[in-house]
Amino acid sequence: MTSTLRTALLLISLCLLLTVDSVQPLHRPPTNNEARALTLTPEQAEVWTAEQNYFRYLQAKDLQKHMALWDDRFVGWPDYKEHPVDKKDIGADIAEEFRSSQSTLPPGTLPTPESINVIGNVAVTYYFWPDPDKSSPFVYRITHTWLKTANGWRIIGGLSCEAPRKPPAH
Repeated sequence: MTSTLRTALLLISLCLLLTVDSVQPLHRPPTNNEARALTLTPEQAEVWTAEQNYFRYLQAKDLQKHMALWDDRFVGWPDYKEHPVDKKDIGADIAEEFRSSQSTLPPGTLPTPESINVIGNVAVTYYFWPDPDKSSPFVYRITHTWLKTANGWRIIGGLSCEAPRKPPAH
């Protein structure tokens, strides 16, 4: 191996190590029955406030404010759809939900973050839908990808899925 190639490989390896070392987990996953308590950085807190506003606007049935959180380029995959959808589809679904039903979430019900990762102007949130019905055999995992814009954080992607509810540990 030539010294130039060896030097290049060494530099690439060093860059990778520095990159991996600088992207540190934002929290340590809890062990066993340890309570999940995240200490949020200022950037994480900004994103989480936007996520909580998502719930506040849903509970208030404020379609205009709720949809203002979504970027026009949004594509996501709700658990109730066969394929990914765009902002227009999400808006139509939420408008129909607002017309046809009462909120399933008691006022003031907000999720608890499982993890929030902020890298530059992109953030990803992970949480469980705050379902007041603990007898359901399922929980819903939610993730939103947020982009920081001139107008604040906007949802650019998301995914939700049903998962079996784990029985409480004794």
